[in-house]
Amino acid sequence: MTWTDISIVHPSDLGAQFYLEGGKWKVESSGNVSSDAGNIITTGTDSGAKLTVADIKNNQKTYALSLDGASAKIKLTDSDGVVTSIDTAVLQGSMDDVDISADNTSITFYDKENSRSVTVDFSTFLTSINKANTNAISLSGNGKSTALTANLIVDPLSNNLLKVTVDGCKVDPADVVALLNSSTSVALSSSVNTMTVNVNGKTSNATIVNSVNVTKNATTSTIDISVNGVVKNVPAIRFLDSNGNVLGYGIA
Repeated sequence: MTWTDISIVHPSDLGAQFYLEGGKWKVESSGNVSSDAGNIITTGTDSGAKLTVADIKNNQKTYALSLDGASAKIKLTDSDGVVTSIDTAVLQGSMDDVDISADNTSITFYDKENSRSVTVDFSTFLTSINKANTNAISLSGNGKSTALTANLIVDPLSNNLLKVTVDGCKVDPADVVALLNSSTSVALSSSVNTMTVNVNGKTSNATIVNSVNVTKNATTSTIDISVNGVVKNVPAIRFLDSNGNVLGYGIA
């Protein structure tokens, strides 16, 4: 493979008056144009030194660029037949690169020129969470390597009706009945005609009514109500007809 018609101009090819100073090419001129062979600077109509683009093109060298696959060398041949070879095996280059891990959990970026790299590990993005338990909820797990779980805290007392099952929290009606049976007692006292009810240590007494008698007392014009032998006189109102006959009594 050969490339031709490549033109490269180096300042030194134009004469010794071209020199490099401070990283810049400069032209040395004494005011007169040398008549030495190979000098392409001429004298202009104003007696000054002159160098045109045409002068440069007419004196520049041409090069042919070729690649020798067998030797892996790049060859640059100028118009004078001088060959310059570049061994591609010794060429050094650098290129930035990106590498993705096999498990797709991280990416590494490489800076070849500065021999540096940085790895982004996606598995560490979620490192921790701010969590706290309450009196009713307990949290476990970190949400990354282990699942974050919220658990209901149930008081371990034996008479606690709230239970945690596989289906959720519930109160069993049978437990309610059993608790009432175990904490409620009823006692009857025939001597004082009372019933004593005890619920969780709190007592309440109720009087039992064995008999109730209601009579009209014509003498006192009252209605006498007797409860278990205890008589209560309630003032009564008589209802009479136009002849003075008693139709009935009412409680005032």
